[in-house]
Amino acid sequence: MVDIALVVTFIALYCCGVWLSIWGANEVNQFLKQNREISDLKVLEKYKSLARRNMYMALLQMFILGTGSIAGLIALARNNGAGFIIMLIGNAIIFALGKSLEVLEKQVRSLPCADDDLAKKYRRISRAWLGQALPNF
Repeated sequence: MVDIALVVTFIALYCCGVWLSIWGANEVNQFLKQNREISDLKVLEKYKSLARRNMYMALLQMFILGTGSIAGLIALARNNGAGFIIMLIGNAIIFALGKSLEVLEKQVRSLPCADDDLAKKYRRISRAWLGQALPNF
């Protein structure tokens, strides 16, 4: 017997994770449409804001998906077939979205810069976005 409450919890949490991925991808897309390069400090500030939002979004998404995974694992333990299927589908969707967002994030982290000073600051922000949990810029 499938525990409906666990399945609904899992689906709801993973839907939130999907929504966060789509929101983040949309923000990166919008930035890329508006900015083909880091041309001045104003664009760099916009980039900082984008990086910060996406870093915080990633932390929130890890919490949401971690909680969803726990619900999925409990459902899996209680009902092998249905629990396995919902875990497989949910994680496949999140994985695919993550891969597509990874391409966009690589693009936004490799824009040309107008000068060396901007390039240095831009690289520091990009490294933090890629390698740290919290922004320090």
